[in-house]
Amino acid sequence: MTNAKIDLYKLHKDEYVTPKKPVLIQTKPAQYLAIGGQGAPGSEPFCAAIGALYSVAFTIKMTHKFAGKQDYAVCKLEGQWFPDGLPAETPIEQWRWKLLIRTPDFIGEAERQDAFATLRKKGKSGIADEANLETIDEGTCIQILH
Repeated sequence: MTNAKIDLYKLHKDEYVTPKKPVLIQTKPAQYLAIGGQGAPGSEPFCAAIGALYSVAFTIKMTHKFAGKQDYAVCKLEGQWFPDGLPAETPIEQWRWKLLIRTPDFIGEAERQDAFATLRKKGKSGIADEANLETIDEGTCIQILH
């Protein structure tokens, strides 16, 4: 192994504050595995997306680790919700979301494609092919524990 295991959650703990009252935080650009969809939290599409995202994340992590490259912890699930002009009374089934898992910057498109190929060979790809890598720069955010 090259170095000690990386834990992005611990390295960026200032961005993952969990106060009882909302606080403003300043985030830096970060890379995520991401998959989007529509529907209520807990719905079949939402749960399928979570499973697909973690399948890709752990496949990339383990392939990287077993190749003798830098090991890292798979981060916790994050989510974004998009009203995109929808009225406040929009039914929960119409909510749009993006699920995210923070991923080290040294993971790239080649690793993502290799994970897809591995999952396809195992018959476990499904919607996993929809997961992509994206850099998100949110800047100033309100952090709140729900």
